[in-house]
Amino acid sequence: MDNAELHLQYRYAIQLIKGQRYAEAYDVLKVIDAERPNTKNVLYALAIAADAMGLTDEALELCDRLILEFDHDKAKIIRDRILQGQTIRLKTLGDDTESLGVPSSIAGLSSGLKTPAVGAPRQEPKTETL
Repeated sequence: MDNAELHLQYRYAIQLIKGQRYAEAYDVLKVIDAERPNTKNVLYALAIAADAMGLTDEALELCDRLILEFDHDKAKIIRDRILQGQTIRLKTLGDDTESLGVPSSIAGLSSGLKTPAVGAPRQEPKTETL
C-alpha cells in the first residue's frame, strides 16, 4: 500500500473507533501496522481498540511499547488505568468527539500518518456511510 492508501485506511480506522466499532478498527490497524511497523499513532489506536475489546494483555503490551519507544504520555495513562482494573468509560454527551463515544485521548489521532509528498497527486478521502 502506498502512503495515501495507508493514510485513508488509518483515517477510516479512527472513524470506526469513534463509532465504537473496535474490532473492525483493530483489523484495519493491524494491516497498517504490518505495512508500517512501529508507527506511534497506529500503535496508540491499536492500544485503545485492544483495551475496548478486552484484549488487556495486548493493550498493555502496546502501551509498554509506546512508553519505551516514544515516552508516550497518553499510553502511560491507559496503562495505569488498565492496571487499576478500570474500563473505558465513554460519555454520550459532551464535546463533539465525546458525543461520538470517543475517549478524549483519541481525539487527536486523525493526523496519524504523513500525507503524500508535495507534488504527488492528491486523492480525496472516500466517504462511507456507517
